[in-house]
Amino acid sequence: MRVCQICNSNGKRVIHNKYDTTDFCLFECTACGHRYLDSLHGSQAWFDNYYLTEYRTDDKEYSDARLNSLADCVAGFGFPNVVDIGGTDGELQRRLKDRGTGCTVSGVGDTGGYGSNAVILSHTLEHIYDIQIMFERVLAHLGVRGYLFIE
Repeated sequence: MRVCQICNSNGKRVIHNKYDTTDFCLFECTACGHRYLDSLHGSQAWFDNYYLTEYRTDDKEYSDARLNSLADCVAGFGFPNVVDIGGTDGELQRRLKDRGTGCTVSGVGDTGGYGSNAVILSHTLEHIYDIQIMFERVLAHLGVRGYLFIE
């Protein structure tokens, strides 16, 4: 099992255990409070497969308010196009389009080549196995004057 990607602590406590097993749990770091998913499978490919095939959210009211607020904020900057990394359902993309901002949805392993100077990570970091590699990819894509929106 991995250490906390924020502070490298090994200390963690289980917040939620969907399968009543340690194969897949939501943890909270006891040192810094960062919450993250972990699995004994220990690879980004396993996490990606889980989110593509099994993960579902049922909190529509909260999601609508959150996505509308984020879309308003990002659209207010006037970017012609942004990249939403991890926005697999396209909900944020649709809301940005409604506000006149183009949006490309990208998987976590493909963060470059879109010609955008803004990247959104909306409820994404807790699903990333190696946050350092993720930020290296994002920063390489953005360059010096890029904007990064993290929610």
